[in-house]
Amino acid sequence: MIEKKNRMQDQMLDKKDETTGEIRGPRTDLQYHIEMRFQRIETELAEVKNVLREKGII
Repeated sequence: MIEKKNRMQDQMLDKKDETTGEIRGPRTDLQYHIEMRFQRIETELAEVKNVLREKGII
């Protein structure tokens, strides 16, 4: 009886680990995508600010 419960607990823990991995994968991909977009936005904003400074607008 105790062995059966232990096996069930092990199966539940394995399933939990599997589910956690399934969640982490897409989150990592999304984080990378967001970081790349922010980097591009920051670069473009710096370019715009430089042009505005050159024109004496800011």
